[in-house]
Amino acid sequence: MINQILFFHADWCSQCKLLQKELKDFNYLPITEIDADENDSLCDKYNIKSLPVIVLLDESNKEVNKHVGFISKNDLVNFIKDNNYV
Repeated sequence: MINQILFFHADWCSQCKLLQKELKDFNYLPITEIDADENDSLCDKYNIKSLPVIVLLDESNKEVNKHVGFISKNDLVNFIKDNNYV
């Protein structure tokens, strides 16, 4: 079960800005925004090589799934549902 969502982004990334706007509609979810330029250790931990990235974590903070690149609002809803968000 998913209990946390990490959103890796950067100020210079245009797709990140688009996805950030989409995520505003998901304010009821526990989304942690992470600036990739300021968090090298987390980028290494989650193997972030390009942006934007959504990482779904379970209750043990283990990665359940990851989506790289822009994702539409509808596809994001399905991605989260498919991974059993609680």
